[in-house]
Amino acid sequence: MFDPAGRTVRLAAASGLWDTENDRYLVPQLTADEDSPGGAPVGESKPSAFFDVAFRYDEPLDSAWRDELQKLALASGDISDFYAEVDFTKLARQIDDDLTGQRGGVPRAGYIHRIYATHFESEQGRRLPGDPGGPPAGASTQQGGLNLDGSGRPSGQFGWVCRDECVPGLAGQLQRYLIYVPEIDAPESGYGSLTWTPGYAETPADSVTEERDLYQSVANRPDAPTVVLAVDARGNDNWFYGQSGASVFEAIADAQRTYPLDPDRRMIGGFSSGGYGANKLSLQFPDAFSKAFIRDGLNKAPSFPGLNGLADTLPVDTLTEHEPGSTLTPLLPSRRNPLMDDPASGNTVPLNPYLREYRHLAEPPEASAANGLDISASNIGALTIDPRQARVDCDAALNVTTDDPLEVTLLGCGDPRRFD
Repeated sequence: MFDPAGRTVRLAAASGLWDTENDRYLVPQLTADEDSPGGAPVGESKPSAFFDVAFRYDEPLDSAWRDELQKLALASGDISDFYAEVDFTKLARQIDDDLTGQRGGVPRAGYIHRIYATHFESEQGRRLPGDPGGPPAGASTQQGGLNLDGSGRPSGQFGWVCRDECVPGLAGQLQRYLIYVPEIDAPESGYGSLTWTPGYAETPADSVTEERDLYQSVANRPDAPTVVLAVDARGNDNWFYGQSGASVFEAIADAQRTYPLDPDRRMIGGFSSGGYGANKLSLQFPDAFSKAFIRDGLNKAPSFPGLNGLADTLPVDTLTEHEPGSTLTPLLPSRRNPLMDDPASGNTVPLNPYLREYRHLAEPPEASAANGLDISASNIGALTIDPRQARVDCDAALNVTTDDPLEVTLLGCGDPRRFD
């Protein structure tokens, strides 16, 4: 019997599938079948039986899934570098120690991966190519790859619009996001925040480079310290419809519960299809964001830069199959602007036959703001609204349509109002 009392013990962990009949781990092969798991690396004659190893404190942040060191260790057959030191004396004394800011503990600032439990779970884990609910052929989604078993006609496009009838690439209940917390203390009103929606086939890690990357250059400004968070968006190529769009707000909510964020300085930004997502969400929910920063964004979903510049000038879908109503506003550019290409990347050849586009806002209509809210609720029992963010006061008229009894609370305005 092992008794760790009074000792600090080196502890390691790994996960695999257990063969109960033969009392051993199942060794994966390239493709799963009824008797063996899949996922073995191509060309590996003796794959590891383990899929994940803990504890890995030194995985590089610019790795899409922070598993580079793990992959190398599993391939070599030596996972001894991954472990934690567990102080059983502290545990016996029931001491609560987060080891804040220390190796193996909870980071105080800098890059942090956080995991939250989503309200939506279509399936467990990740959707694999050939699984039900996948994208149409030719959609080439990030996690699923080219899926030739999907429904619908083939189309040349980046991603697909994933609504209620589909399964996103990251379908499970546990979802992650990457957040950068400044070293600078938060001002009295809280940190500003920028939520970043990555582009096609990107993860939050693609914006992690060096000291002047997206996160650090925005976050560590002495006059405007800002928390920067970036989302996977349930697969990141679902164009921020359905669960993909909802995941952005779930990540923001988790960050707000954990860090002091200023609700009046909440920004959203994105690149390419993520630029479309930032446009879409900021226009759908203008009260949720104070500013939007769009980098090389696309104007309709799904899209294929370059092809759109020619084919999408026609009145019908040709090489891409667009979501009806996905053109957000005629004020957005019709497709990618080649002048936004980065010369340092070597990509300076215009994809589309134009140089500049101009958009001008129409004169705003003359109308006074009403002190009221229209609420349409389904399968909801209680709702809380911040009047300041909704731009109403405690005397606001609430026009409610609901299929069940609903209690609506206006923060700071006394007891909730009940609607049947």
